[in-house]
Amino acid sequence: MNEATGEMFFATPAGQKGGPFALPAGKTVGIHFVNKGKKLHEFVIGQKMKLVAGKPDSFEVNLLEKVVSDVFVYPSGSKIEVAGAAFGEAEVGPGAEIWIRTTFPAALKGEWDIACIIQEPNEKGHYEQGMKAKLIIN
Repeated sequence: MNEATGEMFFATPAGQKGGPFALPAGKTVGIHFVNKGKKLHEFVIGQKMKLVAGKPDSFEVNLLEKVVSDVFVYPSGSKIEVAGAAFGEAEVGPGAEIWIRTTFPAALKGEWDIACIIQEPNEKGHYEQGMKAKLIIN
């Protein structure tokens, strides 16, 4: 997660912007989000973006609400773990990171969207500024 060079984006550890990212169904995977920017960002993964007053608001289908995950957060150098979580989105502050460990069942195979739908006053929202990516579960 970053907003360097005047654009907002999700990227691989190697710096490839926007994906697509691919994860296998039926295997336990770890997803790592690191906010390398200076603004608060969030991630939500879903299908069929819903708009409210012409702006992205949420997904009709939310992937992370459909699976149970273990969530690991590292504030101030210590670890906090939440086991067995089902959630819709997570906010990640500047410099913070979060790990999600989960297994996507075969029924969830397909193309999903990762989005930051934070709206800033007097600016375009993060999604409109490019903070979105494709996730393929295969």
